[in-house]
Amino acid sequence: MTIPAEQWDKAFSILQQFERQLIPPSFFGWKFITEKCGVSKPTLWRNKEFEREFQRIKEVVKSYVRGEKHFDQEISLKAARDRDRDHQIEMLKAQVEELTRQLNRERERVLYASMIARRKNIDPAEFLDESPVFRKPAKGGSVVKLPSKEG
Repeated sequence: MTIPAEQWDKAFSILQQFERQLIPPSFFGWKFITEKCGVSKPTLWRNKEFEREFQRIKEVVKSYVRGEKHFDQEISLKAARDRDRDHQIEMLKAQVEELTRQLNRERERVLYASMIARRKNIDPAEFLDESPVFRKPAKGGSVVKLPSKEG
């Protein structure tokens, strides 16, 4: 059975409310969370991301109860920005890796095309030097500028 995204959002929202001390720490527990979000404990526990967040919030709530810590909006926002930045960095690294793979594949294709061209008595350097140049015009679309035959 698939849990709707709204229920997961609600479960994570409840944890965030505990972190921000919008819900008193005395209410922190599985019974409260499962009643509010409508998802059972085993289902919540199977989600590794929720499990990690629950354990983190559990420690935060314990420190609130002991009086060691109070919620600080500035620190929370900084941590959220840092997490967001780290996520963006990871996504960009993955994108760079994918683009590098594509570039390497295209290089292989050009080398293969050069080899085939040589077999057919075509100079690959001439082909590559005189290939069309693609550029974007001011209003979208693409324009192909063909090489001139003068020379």
